[in-house]
Amino acid sequence: MASEGVVDKAKFDSFDMPIYGPSQRELREIIQEEGSFSITEMRVHDLTSGMDSTFLTPNRVANSMRAALEPIINQHFGSSGEVMDEFVRTAEK
Repeated sequence: MASEGVVDKAKFDSFDMPIYGPSQRELREIIQEEGSFSITEMRVHDLTSGMDSTFLTPNRVANSMRAALEPIINQHFGSSGEVMDEFVRTAEK
């Protein structure tokens, strides 16, 4: 998006949103090491469980990402709408 001139390269380079989802093993180790809790049962939630695979189209996934990330992206890049529209077009690819 920066190479296409949609966003300023300096703003693009300064945007960082670290997201990390620990594995079940990592989570278990952290909880056990901390010591305040004991684990009797742990289940991993599959976000797509019971969902028809035809529902997971690139457009729906991109729009879900937009719904979750739009306030953060707008705050950093501005709320013209052009950035989010391009984000969705790029995510759909």
